[in-house]
Amino acid sequence: MLWTPRIAALTLGLAVLGGPAPAASPAEPAAAAAARASAPEALPDVSELRARFAQLPEIASGADEVRALQARYGALVADANRFIAARTSQLNDLNARLGELGNPPAAGASEDPDITRQRATLTRERNTVDADIRLARLVVVDAEQRSADLRSRQRDLFEAQMADRAASPLGAGFWRELGEAWPADRQRLAPLGEELRAAGARLAQPEHRGPVALALLLAVLAITVGDVLAEHGLTRLARRLLPNGRLRRSLLVIAIVAVNLLVVALATRTALRTLAVHADFGPLSGRLVALADASVLFIAFVTSLGRALLANARPSWRLPRLPDATARRLSPYPWLVALVGVLVWLPSQVNDIVQTSLAAVHATQAATALALALLGFGVLRRLRGAPDDAPPPGGDAPPERPFWVGLVLGLVALLLLGVLVLVAAGYLAIASLLAAQLAWTGLVAVTFYVLLRFADDLCMALFTARSEFGQRLQRGFGLAPATLDQTAVVLSALARLVLFFYMVIALLAPLGTGPEQVLGQTGRIGRGLSIGEFQLVPAAIFSALAVLAGGFVALRVFQRWLREHYLPTTTMEPGMQSSLATLLNYVGVALVVAAGLSALGIGINRIAWIASALSVGIGFGLQAIVQNFISGLILLAERPVKVGDWVVLGTTEGDIRRINVRATEIQLGDRSTVIVPNSEFITKTVRNMTLSNAEGRVLIRLPMPLATDAPKVRELMLAACAAHPAVLPAPAPSLTLEGVENGMLVFQSICYVGGPRLVGGVRSELLFAMLEAFRAAGLAMATPPTVVVAPAPAPPPA
Repeated sequence: MLWTPRIAALTLGLAVLGGPAPAASPAEPAAAAAARASAPEALPDVSELRARFAQLPEIASGADEVRALQARYGALVADANRFIAARTSQLNDLNARLGELGNPPAAGASEDPDITRQRATLTRERNTVDADIRLARLVVVDAEQRSADLRSRQRDLFEAQMADRAASPLGAGFWRELGEAWPADRQRLAPLGEELRAAGARLAQPEHRGPVALALLLAVLAITVGDVLAEHGLTRLARRLLPNGRLRRSLLVIAIVAVNLLVVALATRTALRTLAVHADFGPLSGRLVALADASVLFIAFVTSLGRALLANARPSWRLPRLPDATARRLSPYPWLVALVGVLVWLPSQVNDIVQTSLAAVHATQAATALALALLGFGVLRRLRGAPDDAPPPGGDAPPERPFWVGLVLGLVALLLLGVLVLVAAGYLAIASLLAAQLAWTGLVAVTFYVLLRFADDLCMALFTARSEFGQRLQRGFGLAPATLDQTAVVLSALARLVLFFYMVIALLAPLGTGPEQVLGQTGRIGRGLSIGEFQLVPAAIFSALAVLAGGFVALRVFQRWLREHYLPTTTMEPGMQSSLATLLNYVGVALVVAAGLSALGIGINRIAWIASALSVGIGFGLQAIVQNFISGLILLAERPVKVGDWVVLGTTEGDIRRINVRATEIQLGDRSTVIVPNSEFITKTVRNMTLSNAEGRVLIRLPMPLATDAPKVRELMLAACAAHPAVLPAPAPSLTLEGVENGMLVFQSICYVGGPRLVGGVRSELLFAMLEAFRAAGLAMATPPTVVVAPAPAPPPA
């Protein structure tokens, strides 16, 4: 079996977060383990690295030896990289010190002898360090090459094993080969049996019986009673502390699995350590007993995960959308999956320990394929549904199964049938591998389903506008609810993308590789992927995202402080304050984007190359956009118009409300808004009513009859202007007689008010006041009409 020991790849994060410290192996003394844990990690030198590389063999026989040799090569590469990192820092310091001394003087020039000696000493040290770095890099390249060759040979061996065909279990030849090989296999198993019997005899002695029995009893109580109590305690704690929602359900599943693994790991390792001290296992039995730790952890992981997902005791807390009847039918299957997985894995490990015959290996492969296939058919049968799934009268109907779920279940059924066909045909290696791959895929899919749901629920619970933390962000940073919701969705997508990446790596683990190879592949991907000349480094991507997020948050805080605290204390006009804040915001965005690109590894030269490549597109398709952008910068810098100005642009007249990077918003008198491109303010004639003088001029022209008393009219009109409170005393109101038009005297009055927007209202009020004064003074606005009656014409003479 290849997939059962790889449960460590899934539980690695949980073990790091909450698991106990790794216990020493049964053969390792406690003092040595303590010394190893407390000793500082020494940095090897280049000669030691080269000696270790020369001692490692180039080839190995057997899967276990290949994996062990690859682990040693991986440790060598890690030590060499640490050496290179330390020496690189030292080399940078030496280069900096040499730079402080300056370049050597020209031929014939004199220099202080102390400086010359220092430069020579530093140059020798730098050359030595540089040579060590080059040699260490050569060791890394050679070690990685040998490790790649081992993986290639292992892959070729794996493909050869997959193509190997044995006798079919349906024929007599299979059983005949197994019977013929049984005597030899019994002889190979005899040393293991003798070691186990000797260990049992030692444990039966009175001085060993009591401590071992007590340790086993405590382990069993911790695994059974402790797990139940821990699960009930977590449920009550979640109900008390967490609000009702999706996060409580997904977090409870992860907490149950983590706590169960922690309790089981502590109990199992304590019991195994007690057994190792009192039983004194031999080399073969010690390896077999060490497998019990992984087996018990695997059983604990699968059973706790299945029990937490099905949640038969708490149907309302169930994470997947499963009907209650289906969940009840699936309740025994977590235990069946765990037990069958361990039972089909242990024989394969025994085969590796005692090196049994090929017939025994074929029998183990056939049993593995058949057991896992039958288990898979059982799970599919329970998932199909039953008549008792129908809802009661008046109850809610069960959720409809999506089409893709049915498609996946059908594909799994076909693959399980293929496993049975391969076993019947004698292709036992590929049949067992396919069955193990299906089981491993199901386990990985269920595990990452929980992790993906938890990542999504966590982001939505923390960063949405409806959450308590999101409301604090709104009050603290002035973020809009829509911005918080978008941030939550983006963070959820990034978290799920990272989890999906590791899920793909975990799915590829059983294909002839081990956890160390998977982690090594993850490390290689983490160091970077080359796409042409561009190096894509995942760590750099996350660093760039962190720089962008932190930079934009800092910019938002700075903008809020600038608008609400600093600028109001200055003497600048509101329009100037808005323009300055907008301009600084553009500069800040450019700096944050440049910092993000720098964290991504894109230098100024690459940015210049990209800009030159985009210049062609800017010259054609983006010309208008760039023109408006540059015009917006000119408007913010020269300020021919500013926020709050009353402008007239063609037929558009209104107040400027906002100057953006591409367009300017003008609010008209009817409260509608016109979006005007910024280039219109640069290329066309603009009338700014409030640019240099904030006063408004009120002009009134009144026609009066020719017989009107002109001095009286002048007196009344000036008195009306002076009496209005909005009219400014300086400059004083004035009145002129413009002339005679169409038989009427035209009087023109001019006065000034506090702003152009007051002109219309004040003009109307002044007209009302003047007309009232004219009527009170008996001055007519027009000449009364005169009717002339002509006499009748004389009659003509007779």
